[in-house]
Amino acid sequence: PQAGPDSAPPPSSENGPAHQGAGLALSHAPPEEEEEEGGATAACADQSDEELEGALFAVTPLPDCPHLGAVAALPEGAGLQWGAPCRACGSTRENWLCLSCHQVLCGRYVGGHMLAHGGATGHPLVLSLRDLSAWCYPCGGYVHHPVLLPAKTLIHRLKFGSDPPDAPL
Repeated sequence: PQAGPDSAPPPSSENGPAHQGAGLALSHAPPEEEEEEGGATAACADQSDEELEGALFAVTPLPDCPHLGAVAALPEGAGLQWGAPCRACGSTRENWLCLSCHQVLCGRYVGGHMLAHGGATGHPLVLSLRDLSAWCYPCGGYVHHPVLLPAKTLIHRLKFGSDPPDAPL
């Protein structure tokens, strides 16, 4: 599996503080890239730490993904709860929902259980319970597509007790 989020922008926070606005996610680090020796990411390997200090990177989610067919509808009364712990370790930090089998597991910077699950099962898409961003492991990027709206809406209702505000995808 590729280094992906398991939590990430458009703006999750496996990459550190992130802010979303006007359809873009801004993060203090590029999305899910392998770190090279010295702590630099592949995309920023040619810049010094001083040059990158405080820099923001725009993350533009993919408008489509060939793996969207793996998204399974959440059954009524799926038993999902806001703040559900990781099924493997019990952590409630930075958890993700598998959009194929609906397991809740922790992100790569906690225990890495969702990343391991994606690799073991081939389930490609996950949804951050923190910021409702969706990540595709095979594509190596965030995805924003209408197919994801039912899952995002359900998680928003569980988290905030209301439907999400009308916002264009």
